Amino acid sequence: MRADRTILTGISLACFANLLLEVVITRLFSATMFYHFTFLAVALALFGIAASGVYVFVNSAVTEVDLREQMARATRRFAVGALVLVAYSMANPMDIIIVTGSNAIPEFSSRQVWQLAFIVGVTAVPFFYGGVVVSLALTYLRSDTGRVYAWDLAGSAAAALVTGAILSWVGGPSAVIVAVIVALVAAALFEGKGNRRWAYVGAAVLLLAWNARAPIFRVPTSKGVKSETVRFEKWNSFSRVTVDNTGTVKIDASASTHIENLATLRPGMQEPEVTALAHAVFNGGPHEVLVIGPGGGRDVLHALAGGATHVTGVEVNPIIADRIMKERYLKESGGLYTDPRVHVVVDDGRSFVRRSEQKYDMIQASLVDTWAATAAGAFALSENGLYTLEAFEDYLGHLTDRGLVTMTRWHTGPHAETARLLLLGAAALETIGVAPGAARSHMFYAINKKNGLGTMVLKKAALTPEDLTRLTKRCVDQGFDILVSPTSDATNPLARYLDAGPYSALVAADVENLAPPTDDRPFFFYFKRAGGLLHPTWMMNDPGLWIVLSLTLVTLLSAVFVLLPLVLHWRKQGPSIESKDRGLILGYFGLVGFAFIVVEVAMLQRFTLFLGHPSYSLLVVLFALLLSTAVGAWLTTRVTRPARAVLIAGLAAAALAVLDGFVLPGVLRSLIQLSLPVRVVISAILIAPSGICMGFMMPTIIRVLNDANNPLVPWGWGVNGATSVIGTVIATVVAIYAGFTVTFCLGAACYVVSSLLGARMCRRITAG
Repeated sequence: MRADRTILTGISLACFANLLLEVVITRLFSATMFYHFTFLAVALALFGIAASGVYVFVNSAVTEVDLREQMARATRRFAVGALVLVAYSMANPMDIIIVTGSNAIPEFSSRQVWQLAFIVGVTAVPFFYGGVVVSLALTYLRSDTGRVYAWDLAGSAAAALVTGAILSWVGGPSAVIVAVIVALVAAALFEGKGNRRWAYVGAAVLLLAWNARAPIFRVPTSKGVKSETVRFEKWNSFSRVTVDNTGTVKIDASASTHIENLATLRPGMQEPEVTALAHAVFNGGPHEVLVIGPGGGRDVLHALAGGATHVTGVEVNPIIADRIMKERYLKESGGLYTDPRVHVVVDDGRSFVRRSEQKYDMIQASLVDTWAATAAGAFALSENGLYTLEAFEDYLGHLTDRGLVTMTRWHTGPHAETARLLLLGAAALETIGVAPGAARSHMFYAINKKNGLGTMVLKKAALTPEDLTRLTKRCVDQGFDILVSPTSDATNPLARYLDAGPYSALVAADVENLAPPTDDRPFFFYFKRAGGLLHPTWMMNDPGLWIVLSLTLVTLLSAVFVLLPLVLHWRKQGPSIESKDRGLILGYFGLVGFAFIVVEVAMLQRFTLFLGHPSYSLLVVLFALLLSTAVGAWLTTRVTRPARAVLIAGLAAAALAVLDGFVLPGVLRSLIQLSLPVRVVISAILIAPSGICMGFMMPTIIRVLNDANNPLVPWGWGVNGATSVIGTVIATVVAIYAGFTVTFCLGAACYVVSSLLGARMCRRITAG
């Protein structure tokens, strides 16, 4: 059979729906449960696709005669599975935090095991049927492998481009219905005749309209946020933002900020707040203040109360900065963000500082973390780039001579966030010439025991006696405890770390990894050493627990539902080709799948700082990578020497991955001052060569195998999916413990080996 235009369009739409559902589910899981679950959602989506290849391989009922009917049936089942998924996940979110009205974080218990098992089951079903469509097409449309693969990737690329707009337009639950509508249109195209096929589409459109007016699928009470108290709700590609009847803004029902009112402004109102401690340094107030993550305006209001003449706020979430503070709740905020002394821009704080030519007396960030996952993955928090050594270098480089950086975090004692934040500040001071161990002369840290917050004041120049007097008086007056200062007790564990230096043997010997994060390893909130993965805390918010669970789960699922059925089927039917050829073929498919996902994960992070947010990185990188891969797949239709093509493409992909690891960071840093549209275009240009090379690897081999009537294409597709699933976890682990440069190099090594295997395989098969 050859693929006509309706089949190719249907394939593209089915893949569009599949990727749209994958991204939306990561958002729903983050909003209703915890950000670690998005990490699991991506792995389960890949697992469903992998299992579909096995199904097509072992199911003898699938024939070329009823190909259209089979593809239509699988696509409709995808649609039904997606509706079941959204209904179940909205009705049964896992208990994570504050669900009983307390601040206690539950342990991972037997109840959560069963909840997790059911969530895993319902999540994998729609992706399984979505993968069946592609597996059927690649198996039976053998003469059009390149075109099928290209249309597949083009549909996914289109989904990456518009997912953010769809989420913003209809919200998370309704976005699932949009994916259902697109899938049903694909099914109608596959079926080709009959009026009933369009009736399904019409019913889904009516369901979307109904859900918009009287929600059937809606986010329930979760994380202690009661759904009935929500007065405002808005989604975008990286968050669900709500406002309740008390004026509290919540991001994914977790991180919160309150809408402040300019009418309450009065001099000195900031003094009781430890977050505003740094204002005590300035006699008469700072002139220029930069607030990163102003949220509802608390730090902005305090800066004005402290005498600041101009305040710039950089808010990453346009829903908060524009829709809430400047539009819907303009009256309630007293026009705080429209005051002439205040200028609020929508941007990533780190990127803004990097591009800014302004010098500031104060750069402030208070509790800037959402604990909300982006679709780029669970460990790509939207603010992780704010807490790296290079970020602090940028902050210090944008201070006036009297300038300072002040950051507030939850106080965790002489470990975790507190210790890492202070050591990060010390490491940044070393980059501007401060001697190792002399950081305390530039640093002041105090805590408010009443609310558990600690504030670091990091001054570019050494703190003067007058500075120290002002800070100490403020702390005494307000009851703050001083833990670190130039004159504090040197036996304090935090002071000992600082006096020893951030890279000292004392810090390295700590049970936690307190080393200052870098842009190559930007995981500020992750402290577990590699050996600690084998000893998780079994608390629901432990990211190490979810790494172990995810790796174990996807490995078991891949073994039981992908590899075991294939082995049993092979033993039942008897070997169709020589064992060594089978291992060569499946090894190639596995390496290519692993290499692709490893490079993709590393690439997503590399472009996050450049584009300003992981969600922007996701959309741009996925779109550019998938589209360019589709171009590479389409070009394989002109290949006459497949062995040579695979060898060159694989080696080129490996070389580009190495360049992305070592050269790309410097290139991106030098161009970050450009406007966002220009950066998007540059990103696409830089990504495209890798995508084109990657696009040669799979369709070329599939075409060679199909020409030889080799039955292992769907088996290889399943193995490819299985290694992609495992690769998502392994790539994250490698990035956390070794950095993204090493992650790129791992992907490059896999491409080198796969190119050699592929070339050898092509020669063996074509030689007969």
